[in-house]
Amino acid sequence: RRYCLAMLASLVLSGCSLIPAYQRPALPVPVDQVSAVVAAAIPPPLSS
Repeated sequence: RRYCLAMLASLVLSGCSLIPAYQRPALPVPVDQVSAVVAAAIPPPLSS
């Protein structure tokens, strides 16, 4: 019985991480799309 408890404790305490070490790959972005994103981020001027 002690052997089973020791094995169970060792399995529980040495458990692996279930969280993957994922890193999003860098995608090449065309230059014309970058300028479109920058232009969309600039708000239009307020007209008075």
